[in-house]
Order: sequence, then structure tokens, then C-alpha cells
Amino acid sequence: MSANPRVADYAIHPQFTDRWSPRAFTGETIPEETLLSFFEAARWAPSAYNSQPWRFLYARRDTPNWERYLAC
Repeated sequence: MSANPRVADYAIHPQFTDRWSPRAFTGETIPEETLLSFFEAARWAPSAYNSQPWRFLYARRDTPNWERYLAC
């Protein structure tokens, strides 16, 4: 169990509140080429009824849009 247990407002299965993930953000910048590769993969991903209503917004840290997007 996590050292910082979560408490649900309503009764839910403990698998959700006891969940622990070893992943964390490092703050390391994602290279532009990698980021564009992610977006290209998303563009080619299948969708329901061949409808691609997706829109992606992103901002790089320390750019004018960073705080605005982070607040969303």
C-alpha cells in the first residue's frame, strides 16, 4: 500500500484507492522529433466509424502557453 493513501468520497473497490504506479514525470524535455512521432501515430490510429474528431493541444515548458495549458 502507498505511504500516502487515497480516500474516496464514495464507496469504490479498493483496487482503485490502493493502486500504486512506479512512473513519475522527470521534468525532462521530450525531443521535438519524439513529440511529433507521437502525434503522427495518433493521426494514423483507428477511430470509430472513421471519424477523427480529435484535437491535440500541447505546450512546452517555459513557453508563453505553458501556464495557460497547465491550468486547463
